[in-house]
Amino acid sequence: MELSLAQTRDPHRCELETDVLACRPLDDGYAVELAETLFYPEGGGQPADRGSIGDASVHDVQRDEQGHIVHVTDEAIDEGEVAIALDWSRRFAHMQQHTAQHLITAIAEDELGWPTTSFRIGSEDATIALEVDSIDDARLADLQRRVNAAIREAHPVQFRFVDTSTYQDLSTRSKTLPDTLVDDIRIVEIEGLDRDACGGTHVTNTAELQAVTFTEAQSTRGLTRLHYLAGVRLLKRFEGCLEREDALKAHLSCGRNEHVEATRQALEEARAADRRASRMQDELAELLGRQLADTSNSVATLDRDEPDFDFLNAIARAAEARAPEQVVLLTASEPGEAREGIFLVSGPEEVIDEAGDEVADLLEGRGGGPPGMYQGKAGNLSRREEAIERLRQAVA
Repeated sequence: MELSLAQTRDPHRCELETDVLACRPLDDGYAVELAETLFYPEGGGQPADRGSIGDASVHDVQRDEQGHIVHVTDEAIDEGEVAIALDWSRRFAHMQQHTAQHLITAIAEDELGWPTTSFRIGSEDATIALEVDSIDDARLADLQRRVNAAIREAHPVQFRFVDTSTYQDLSTRSKTLPDTLVDDIRIVEIEGLDRDACGGTHVTNTAELQAVTFTEAQSTRGLTRLHYLAGVRLLKRFEGCLEREDALKAHLSCGRNEHVEATRQALEEARAADRRASRMQDELAELLGRQLADTSNSVATLDRDEPDFDFLNAIARAAEARAPEQVVLLTASEPGEAREGIFLVSGPEEVIDEAGDEVADLLEGRGGGPPGMYQGKAGNLSRREEAIERLRQAVA
Protein backbone atom coordinates (compact mmCIF):
# COMPACT_ATOMS: atom_id res chain seq x y z
CA MET A 1 0.00 0.00 0.00
CA GLU A 2 1.34 3.41 -0.98
CA LEU A 3 2.13 5.67 1.99
CA SER A 4 2.55 9.44 2.08
CA LEU A 5 5.78 10.95 3.34
CA ALA A 6 3.80 12.22 6.33
CA GLN A 7 3.36 8.61 7.37
CA THR A 8 6.91 7.49 6.64
CA ARG A 9 9.05 10.49 7.57
CA ASP A 10 8.34 13.81 9.31
CA PRO A 11 4.64 14.68 9.77
CA HIS A 12 5.68 18.27 10.57
CA ARG A 13 6.96 18.80 7.03
CA CYS A 14 4.52 20.82 4.93
CA GLU A 15 6.33 21.72 1.66
CA LEU A 16 7.85 19.51 -1.05
CA GLU A 17 9.06 19.60 -4.66
CA THR A 18 7.77 16.58 -6.57
CA ASP A 19 6.44 15.49 -9.98
CA VAL A 20 2.89 15.20 -11.28
CA LEU A 21 2.54 11.72 -12.79
CA ALA A 22 -1.05 11.93 -14.01
CA CYS A 23 -4.07 14.23 -14.02
CA ARG A 24 -7.57 13.22 -15.13
CA PRO A 25 -10.95 14.95 -14.91
CA LEU A 26 -13.58 14.04 -12.29
CA ASP A 27 -17.15 15.19 -11.75
CA ASP A 28 -16.01 17.47 -8.91
CA GLY A 29 -12.50 18.43 -10.08
CA TYR A 30 -9.37 16.60 -11.16
CA ALA A 31 -7.62 13.49 -9.86
CA VAL A 32 -3.87 14.08 -9.52
CA GLU A 33 -1.20 11.47 -8.79
CA LEU A 34 2.23 12.55 -7.55
CA ALA A 35 5.62 10.87 -7.47
CA GLU A 36 5.80 11.72 -3.73
CA THR A 37 3.29 13.41 -1.47
CA LEU A 38 2.95 14.96 1.97
CA PHE A 39 -0.85 14.73 1.90
CA TYR A 40 -2.54 12.29 4.25
CA PRO A 41 -5.49 10.48 2.60
CA GLU A 42 -8.71 10.09 4.57
CA GLY A 43 -8.75 6.95 6.68
CA GLY A 44 -8.65 5.46 10.16
CA GLY A 45 -10.97 8.11 11.58
CA GLN A 46 -8.71 10.95 10.39
CA PRO A 47 -9.87 13.35 7.63
CA ALA A 48 -7.75 14.09 4.57
CA ASP A 49 -5.26 16.94 4.44
CA ARG A 50 -5.88 20.12 2.46
CA GLY A 51 -3.43 22.41 0.70
CA SER A 52 -2.18 23.16 -2.80
CA ILE A 53 -0.41 21.55 -5.76
CA GLY A 54 1.10 24.36 -7.76
CA ASP A 55 -1.70 26.92 -8.21
CA ALA A 56 -4.45 24.34 -7.71
CA SER A 57 -6.24 23.83 -4.39
CA VAL A 58 -6.53 20.33 -2.97
CA HIS A 59 -10.01 19.75 -1.52
CA ASP A 60 -9.83 15.99 -0.95
CA VAL A 61 -7.27 13.16 -0.77
CA GLN A 62 -8.33 9.52 -1.10
CA ARG A 63 -6.93 6.11 -1.98
CA ASP A 64 -8.03 4.40 -5.18
CA GLU A 65 -8.71 0.66 -5.48
CA GLN A 66 -5.00 -0.01 -6.05
CA GLY A 67 -4.04 1.87 -2.89
CA HIS A 68 -2.58 4.85 -4.77
CA ILE A 69 -3.03 8.28 -3.21
CA VAL A 70 -5.27 10.47 -5.38
CA HIS A 71 -5.41 14.24 -4.80
CA VAL A 72 -8.65 15.94 -5.88
CA THR A 73 -7.95 19.48 -7.10
CA ASP A 74 -10.07 22.35 -8.42
CA GLU A 75 -7.84 22.84 -11.49
CA ALA A 76 -6.04 20.64 -13.99
CA ILE A 77 -2.27 20.35 -13.48
CA ASP A 78 0.30 19.61 -16.19
CA GLU A 79 2.60 16.64 -15.72
CA GLY A 80 6.09 17.53 -14.54
CA GLU A 81 7.76 19.20 -11.59
CA VAL A 82 5.53 21.00 -9.11
CA ALA A 83 5.61 22.42 -5.58
CA ILE A 84 3.10 21.13 -3.04
CA ALA A 85 2.14 22.72 0.27
CA LEU A 86 -0.06 21.56 3.12
CA ASP A 87 -2.63 23.53 5.07
CA TRP A 88 -0.47 23.29 8.18
CA SER A 89 -3.05 24.49 10.68
CA ARG A 90 -5.43 21.72 9.61
CA ARG A 91 -2.66 19.08 9.60
CA PHE A 92 -1.39 20.02 13.06
CA ALA A 93 -4.90 20.07 14.53
CA HIS A 94 -5.45 16.53 13.18
CA MET A 95 -2.09 15.39 14.58
CA GLN A 96 -3.07 16.67 18.01
CA GLN A 97 -6.55 15.12 17.97
CA HIS A 98 -5.25 11.75 16.74
CA THR A 99 -2.42 11.50 19.27
CA ALA A 100 -4.86 12.59 21.97
CA GLN A 101 -7.07 9.66 21.01
CA HIS A 102 -4.17 7.21 21.48
CA LEU A 103 -3.47 8.76 24.87
CA ILE A 104 -7.11 8.72 25.99
CA THR A 105 -7.48 5.14 24.77
CA ALA A 106 -4.41 3.98 26.69
CA ILE A 107 -5.38 5.61 29.97
CA ALA A 108 -9.09 4.76 29.75
CA GLU A 109 -8.37 1.08 29.10
CA ASP A 110 -5.24 0.45 31.19
CA GLU A 111 -6.15 2.54 34.24
CA LEU A 112 -9.96 2.52 34.23
CA GLY A 113 -10.89 -0.62 32.26
CA TRP A 114 -12.75 1.13 29.41
CA PRO A 115 -11.63 -0.15 25.96
CA THR A 116 -12.04 2.03 22.86
CA THR A 117 -14.38 0.79 20.12
CA SER A 118 -14.22 3.65 17.59
CA PHE A 119 -12.77 7.09 16.93
CA ARG A 120 -13.41 9.98 14.55
CA ILE A 121 -12.03 13.48 13.99
CA GLY A 122 -14.85 15.83 13.02
CA SER A 123 -14.71 19.37 11.69
CA GLU A 124 -15.25 20.93 15.14
CA ASP A 125 -14.23 18.26 17.66
CA ALA A 126 -13.20 14.61 17.88
CA THR A 127 -15.13 11.70 19.34
CA ILE A 128 -14.04 8.45 20.93
CA ALA A 129 -16.41 5.62 21.92
CA LEU A 130 -15.56 3.78 25.13
CA GLU A 131 -16.95 0.43 26.19
CA VAL A 132 -18.64 1.63 29.39
CA ASP A 133 -22.37 2.09 30.05
CA SER A 134 -22.05 5.63 31.35
CA ILE A 135 -19.51 8.01 32.84
CA ASP A 136 -20.62 10.42 35.56
CA ASP A 137 -19.10 13.87 35.94
CA ALA A 138 -16.68 12.80 38.68
CA ARG A 139 -15.23 9.90 36.67
CA LEU A 140 -15.06 12.04 33.53
CA ALA A 141 -13.12 14.69 35.44
CA ASP A 142 -10.81 11.97 36.74
CA LEU A 143 -10.10 10.69 33.22
CA GLN A 144 -9.44 14.23 32.01
CA ARG A 145 -7.06 14.83 34.93
CA ARG A 146 -5.13 11.64 34.17
CA VAL A 147 -4.85 12.48 30.45
CA ASN A 148 -3.56 16.00 31.09
CA ALA A 149 -1.07 14.70 33.65
CA ALA A 150 0.35 12.39 30.97
CA ILE A 151 0.56 15.34 28.56
CA ARG A 152 2.66 17.28 31.07
CA GLU A 153 4.95 14.28 31.53
CA ALA A 154 6.10 14.84 27.92
CA HIS A 155 6.17 11.23 26.70
CA PRO A 156 7.98 10.85 23.34
CA VAL A 157 5.79 9.67 20.46
CA GLN A 158 7.57 7.58 17.80
CA PHE A 159 6.70 5.34 14.88
CA ARG A 160 8.42 2.49 13.07
CA PHE A 161 7.64 -0.22 10.54
CA VAL A 162 7.73 -3.94 11.29
CA ASP A 163 7.04 -7.01 9.20
CA THR A 164 4.07 -9.28 9.87
CA SER A 165 6.01 -11.89 11.85
CA THR A 166 7.58 -9.25 14.11
CA TYR A 167 4.19 -7.65 14.60
CA GLN A 168 2.66 -10.90 15.81
CA ASP A 169 5.32 -11.19 18.49
CA LEU A 170 5.01 -7.51 19.46
CA SER A 171 2.82 -6.41 22.35
CA THR A 172 0.30 -3.98 20.85
CA ARG A 173 -3.09 -2.72 21.94
CA SER A 174 -4.93 -4.36 19.05
CA LYS A 175 -4.05 -7.14 16.61
CA THR A 176 -6.79 -6.29 14.09
CA LEU A 177 -5.37 -5.39 10.67
CA PRO A 178 -6.95 -4.65 7.26
CA ASP A 179 -7.46 -7.74 5.10
CA THR A 180 -5.83 -5.88 2.19
CA LEU A 181 -2.57 -5.18 4.04
CA VAL A 182 0.46 -6.36 2.05
CA ASP A 183 3.25 -4.06 3.27
CA ASP A 184 5.05 -3.70 6.57
CA ILE A 185 2.98 -2.53 9.52
CA ARG A 186 3.36 0.97 10.94
CA ILE A 187 3.59 1.04 14.74
CA VAL A 188 2.96 4.24 16.72
CA GLU A 189 4.22 4.25 20.30
CA ILE A 190 3.70 6.69 23.16
CA GLU A 191 6.66 5.82 25.32
CA GLY A 192 5.63 4.01 28.46
CA LEU A 193 1.92 4.26 27.72
CA ASP A 194 0.76 2.89 24.39
CA ARG A 195 1.84 0.90 21.34
CA ASP A 196 -0.47 0.18 18.41
CA ALA A 197 -0.66 -0.15 14.63
CA CYS A 198 -1.72 3.15 13.06
CA GLY A 199 -1.28 4.95 9.73
CA GLY A 200 -2.26 8.41 10.99
CA THR A 201 -0.16 11.49 11.59
CA HIS A 202 0.97 12.25 15.14
CA VAL A 203 2.90 14.75 17.21
CA THR A 204 6.36 13.76 18.40
CA ASN A 205 5.76 14.32 22.12
CA THR A 206 2.64 14.39 24.28
CA ALA A 207 3.62 17.90 25.39
CA GLU A 208 2.67 19.07 21.88
CA LEU A 209 -0.94 18.24 22.72
CA GLN A 210 -0.92 21.18 25.16
CA ALA A 211 -4.14 20.07 26.89
CA VAL A 212 -7.30 17.98 26.40
CA THR A 213 -10.83 18.67 27.57
CA PHE A 214 -14.01 16.63 27.27
CA THR A 215 -16.99 18.68 26.10
CA GLU A 216 -19.77 16.08 26.10
CA ALA A 217 -20.46 12.46 27.08
CA GLN A 218 -23.29 10.56 25.37
CA SER A 219 -24.29 7.09 26.60
CA THR A 220 -26.10 4.62 24.35
CA ARG A 221 -26.25 0.84 23.93
CA GLY A 222 -23.53 0.05 26.43
CA LEU A 223 -21.11 2.65 25.03
CA THR A 224 -20.16 6.17 26.03
CA ARG A 225 -19.18 8.54 23.23
CA LEU A 226 -16.83 11.28 24.43
CA HIS A 227 -16.44 14.52 22.52
CA TYR A 228 -13.08 16.14 23.14
CA LEU A 229 -10.81 18.98 22.07
CA ALA A 230 -7.02 18.95 22.08
CA GLY A 231 -4.39 21.63 21.53
CA VAL A 232 -5.22 24.34 19.00
CA ARG A 233 -8.88 23.32 18.87
CA LEU A 234 -9.16 23.68 22.63
CA LEU A 235 -7.45 27.08 22.51
CA LYS A 236 -9.78 28.21 19.73
CA ARG A 237 -12.82 27.15 21.74
CA PHE A 238 -11.41 28.92 24.81
CA GLU A 239 -10.86 32.12 22.82
CA GLY A 240 -14.46 31.94 21.67
CA CYS A 241 -15.59 31.49 25.28
CA LEU A 242 -13.66 34.60 26.31
CA GLU A 243 -15.21 36.61 23.47
CA ARG A 244 -18.68 35.50 24.54
CA GLU A 245 -17.86 36.37 28.16
CA ASP A 246 -16.85 39.86 27.09
CA ALA A 247 -20.10 40.24 25.14
CA LEU A 248 -22.12 39.00 28.11
CA LYS A 249 -20.24 41.37 30.40
CA ALA A 250 -21.36 44.29 28.26
CA HIS A 251 -24.99 43.12 28.05
CA LEU A 252 -25.41 41.98 31.64
CA SER A 253 -23.31 44.75 33.24
CA CYS A 254 -21.59 42.41 35.66
CA GLY A 255 -18.37 40.46 36.09
CA ARG A 256 -17.62 37.05 34.56
CA ASN A 257 -18.29 35.20 37.79
CA GLU A 258 -21.77 36.70 37.97
CA HIS A 259 -22.88 35.79 34.44
CA VAL A 260 -24.83 32.66 35.41
CA GLU A 261 -26.85 34.36 38.16
CA ALA A 262 -27.43 37.49 36.06
CA THR A 263 -28.62 35.35 33.15
CA ARG A 264 -30.94 33.38 35.44
CA GLN A 265 -32.45 36.59 36.75
CA ALA A 266 -32.82 38.04 33.23
CA LEU A 267 -34.55 34.88 32.00
CA GLU A 268 -36.93 34.88 34.95
CA GLU A 269 -37.76 38.54 34.34
CA ALA A 270 -38.31 37.79 30.65
CA ARG A 271 -40.63 34.88 31.48
CA ALA A 272 -42.56 37.09 33.88
CA ALA A 273 -42.83 39.78 31.21
CA ASP A 274 -44.05 37.17 28.69
CA ARG A 275 -46.73 36.06 31.16
CA ARG A 276 -47.85 39.65 31.65
CA ALA A 277 -47.87 40.30 27.92
CA SER A 278 -49.88 37.12 27.34
CA ARG A 279 -52.48 38.16 29.89
CA MET A 280 -52.69 41.64 28.37
CA GLN A 281 -53.07 40.16 24.88
CA ASP A 282 -55.88 37.91 26.10
CA GLU A 283 -57.60 40.92 27.68
CA LEU A 284 -57.11 42.95 24.49
CA ALA A 285 -58.54 40.16 22.35
CA GLU A 286 -61.56 39.92 24.65
CA LEU A 287 -62.05 43.68 24.46
CA LEU A 288 -61.75 43.84 20.67
CA GLY A 289 -64.11 40.90 20.25
CA ARG A 290 -66.73 42.58 22.44
CA GLN A 291 -66.35 45.85 20.49
CA LEU A 292 -66.97 44.00 17.22
CA ALA A 293 -70.04 42.29 18.64
CA ASP A 294 -71.41 45.56 20.06
CA THR A 295 -71.38 47.26 16.63
CA SER A 296 -74.53 45.31 15.73
CA ASN A 297 -73.23 45.08 12.15
CA SER A 298 -74.10 41.90 10.27
CA VAL A 299 -70.46 41.78 9.11
CA ALA A 300 -67.94 43.18 11.60
CA THR A 301 -64.34 43.72 10.48
CA LEU A 302 -60.94 44.51 11.96
CA ASP A 303 -57.54 44.99 10.30
CA ARG A 304 -54.35 44.88 12.37
CA ASP A 305 -50.59 44.78 12.06
CA GLU A 306 -48.42 41.82 13.16
CA PRO A 307 -50.02 38.63 11.78
CA ASP A 308 -50.85 36.22 14.62
CA PHE A 309 -53.46 33.49 14.09
CA ASP A 310 -53.78 32.82 17.84
CA PHE A 311 -54.64 36.45 18.49
CA LEU A 312 -57.20 36.60 15.66
CA ASN A 313 -58.77 33.37 16.91
CA ALA A 314 -59.11 34.83 20.40
CA ILE A 315 -60.85 37.93 19.00
CA ALA A 316 -63.21 35.79 16.91
CA ARG A 317 -64.13 33.61 19.91
CA ALA A 318 -64.86 36.66 22.05
CA ALA A 319 -67.06 38.16 19.32
CA GLU A 320 -68.91 34.89 18.74
CA ALA A 321 -69.65 34.46 22.45
CA ARG A 322 -71.42 37.85 22.49
CA ALA A 323 -73.01 37.82 19.00
CA PRO A 324 -73.15 34.24 17.62
CA GLU A 325 -75.10 35.24 14.45
CA GLN A 326 -72.61 37.90 13.46
CA VAL A 327 -70.00 37.35 10.70
CA VAL A 328 -66.50 38.57 11.52
CA LEU A 329 -63.67 39.20 9.04
CA LEU A 330 -60.25 39.71 10.65
CA THR A 331 -57.08 40.51 8.71
CA ALA A 332 -53.49 41.25 9.70
CA SER A 333 -50.33 42.06 7.79
CA GLU A 334 -46.81 43.35 8.19
CA PRO A 335 -46.35 47.01 7.26
CA GLY A 336 -45.54 47.49 3.58
CA GLU A 337 -46.99 47.96 0.13
CA ALA A 338 -47.31 44.27 -0.71
CA ARG A 339 -50.19 43.79 1.78
CA GLU A 340 -49.53 40.10 2.22
CA GLY A 341 -50.81 38.68 5.48
CA ILE A 342 -53.42 36.43 7.08
CA PHE A 343 -57.21 36.41 7.31
CA LEU A 344 -59.94 34.79 9.40
CA VAL A 345 -63.67 34.62 8.77
CA SER A 346 -66.06 33.30 11.40
CA GLY A 347 -69.82 33.17 11.77
CA PRO A 348 -72.82 30.96 11.07
CA GLU A 349 -71.73 27.74 9.41
CA GLU A 350 -73.97 28.15 6.34
CA VAL A 351 -72.53 31.62 5.61
CA ILE A 352 -68.93 30.49 5.91
CA ASP A 353 -69.61 27.43 3.73
CA GLU A 354 -71.08 29.67 1.02
CA ALA A 355 -68.59 32.52 1.01
CA GLY A 356 -65.35 31.26 2.63
CA ASP A 357 -63.68 30.04 -0.56
CA GLU A 358 -64.68 33.20 -2.44
CA VAL A 359 -63.23 35.42 0.27
CA ALA A 360 -59.97 33.45 0.04
CA ASP A 361 -59.95 33.91 -3.76
CA LEU A 362 -60.56 37.65 -3.48
CA LEU A 363 -57.64 37.95 -1.03
CA GLU A 364 -55.46 35.75 -3.28
CA GLY A 365 -55.10 33.29 -0.45
CA ARG A 366 -55.87 29.77 0.58
CA GLY A 367 -56.92 28.12 3.78
CA GLY A 368 -59.61 26.16 5.58
CA GLY A 369 -60.89 25.41 9.04
CA PRO A 370 -63.56 23.84 11.22
CA PRO A 371 -67.31 24.50 10.71
CA GLY A 372 -68.07 28.18 11.10
CA MET A 373 -64.49 29.33 10.55
CA TYR A 374 -62.21 29.84 7.55
CA GLN A 375 -58.63 31.09 7.95
CA GLY A 376 -55.46 31.16 5.90
CA LYS A 377 -52.71 33.21 4.32
CA ALA A 378 -53.55 36.11 2.03
CA GLY A 379 -51.46 37.16 -0.94
CA ASN A 380 -53.21 40.52 -1.38
CA LEU A 381 -55.27 42.22 1.34
CA SER A 382 -55.91 45.31 -0.81
CA ARG A 383 -59.20 43.70 -1.98
CA ARG A 384 -60.45 43.50 1.58
CA GLU A 385 -63.49 45.73 0.91
CA GLU A 386 -64.61 43.40 -1.88
CA ALA A 387 -64.38 40.47 0.52
CA ILE A 388 -66.52 42.35 3.08
CA GLU A 389 -69.16 43.03 0.44
CA ARG A 390 -69.28 39.37 -0.56
CA LEU A 391 -69.87 38.38 3.07
CA ARG A 392 -72.70 40.94 3.33
CA GLN A 393 -74.31 39.36 0.31
CA ALA A 394 -74.06 35.95 1.91
CA VAL A 395 -75.68 37.21 5.10
CA ALA A 396 -78.53 39.02 3.33
